[in-house]
Amino acid sequence: MPSGQSAPPPGPLASAIADRLHGELAARADRTTRSKEWLAAQLGTSRSNLHRKLAGERVMTLNEFLDMCDAIGCDPAAVIDNARARLTRTGDTP
Repeated sequence: MPSGQSAPPPGPLASAIADRLHGELAARADRTTRSKEWLAAQLGTSRSNLHRKLAGERVMTLNEFLDMCDAIGCDPAAVIDNARARLTRTGDTP
């Protein structure tokens, strides 16, 4: 991307996937020591950068998505399927 230009915002599917990952992390945080701080450390990024990606404010790469799923312990295909189903229920388009 040329210097001085910002990245486009995440689309509906990317935002739904980020929301699902956030939910998976929250569910596991209740049962384990896994938190945003823990996940950020596992991924080698800052908590604020991770927060922006999980909030759907910043696009995450495929590798980041797969690394998050691996660290959290969730199936990437299930996360995507869940996000697509949510978009279908709400009438948004992926």
